[in-house]
Amino acid sequence: MTPKRRFFDSRKARISLFVVSIFLLVIGAIFLVEGQNLTTIGNQEKEIAIMTMTGELMPFEVDMSKPFEVNFGSNLLSFSSQELADGIHLNHYINLVNVGYPVQINVVDNKLSVSADIKNADNVSIAKIVNNQWAVSPDPLLLRDRNYNAYAFEAIDSDLIPVLQVIVVGENNISIGFSAHSATAWALVNLNGGAWSNPSEQTINEMINSTLFKYPSRSHLGEMINPVQISDSPLSEAQSKITSGNILQVLGIILTGAFSVSSLISGASEVYATFKKRNRKKRQ
Repeated sequence: MTPKRRFFDSRKARISLFVVSIFLLVIGAIFLVEGQNLTTIGNQEKEIAIMTMTGELMPFEVDMSKPFEVNFGSNLLSFSSQELADGIHLNHYINLVNVGYPVQINVVDNKLSVSADIKNADNVSIAKIVNNQWAVSPDPLLLRDRNYNAYAFEAIDSDLIPVLQVIVVGENNISIGFSAHSATAWALVNLNGGAWSNPSEQTINEMINSTLFKYPSRSHLGEMINPVQISDSPLSEAQSKITSGNILQVLGIILTGAFSVSSLISGASEVYATFKKRNRKKRQ
């Protein structure tokens, strides 16, 4: 009798194979279910990150022993730790002709805190930051899009002009661009250009699409044109869950497939054993 036939004849081997088959089926089914759940959760979190109209900047701790720099377009201002602690009101330093800066900067618990309220020409708030918590209007007629990561945020209006730009460059460095209106004037500060009071049509055209991020955000969430520092994508956690879920599903398919093979072998061995038993009876 060959080793192969001895295996098929072994009842103990068939039972062991059956147990292994059931084990593979159970583990495979668990992997499939958990993988599907994880993928579903990841896709839901991804959609939330893409569609969210609120978020938070994550600034560094400020070194109060060093000067603090604020970049507004072509203007670079330096402040002492005491000035920063007292709160920086930028209209005290640069006059944009009848338009005040809608931005305030100070330190809370040794961390930079930024606040701004951006309104359009009709005095409707379209984007704001309150102590690093940002929010934008969901109305596409007022605001075309927004994009963000952990250290930067940008909102663009229906004309594709950036109306609020914030980059936390380092522990003592921040860059801010914005659009601000009054009853008689308009100020535009762009981090890729400069600062203007009542910008000309040519300047406005130049500022269209002069953005920090790639758009549309649905396809390029968190992707800056010129990244200042390494930052996790807003989708990184969701994408990790999707990837892990897909891997679990593949493993589940492999294991349940192994169960099918094991069942086939077990069935074949049973058929062989039955066939052999009948032959023995016939010979007797």
